[in-house]
Amino acid sequence: MENIAILKERWFKREVELLGKNGVTKADIARALDIKPQYLNSVLNGSRGLTDPFLDKFIETYNINQFDLLSSQGTHTDSAITMRFLERLEEKDAKIEALQSELRQQSAELAALKALHPEPLANHSTGLEPAKNVSTKKHSSPDADNATSATAQ
Repeated sequence: MENIAILKERWFKREVELLGKNGVTKADIARALDIKPQYLNSVLNGSRGLTDPFLDKFIETYNINQFDLLSSQGTHTDSAITMRFLERLEEKDAKIEALQSELRQQSAELAALKALHPEPLANHSTGLEPAKNVSTKKHSSPDADNATSATAQ
């Protein structure tokens, strides 16, 4: 099986070509992705590699979804890249689901804590009280002063 990076490059080049056939120029693509046209050309000619965040942005910008990937006519290589993209979509969906679940749990915990401690936090917003004016001079007891005087005599 071919390297996934090569599969990504082929898929990306084919998508750019398809966009070109539909009247979308490379300059339009660069503008839509908020990149310089030179960067896009360096990706297309292979002097720069494709990163997953770059591909994610491309897919999101041009509304490519799993059904678009599945319906593309292509070779075995194309189906391998399609499967990889589907796996990434599933991974992201699982991450989103886990984060949403964690957020729901934390929201419930926060609500429970608020119910236990209904005191408004506004009373605590003043911060620390100002420090009292305390002298750093060491105070001695009257007996210690008398002892010092007695030894001095």
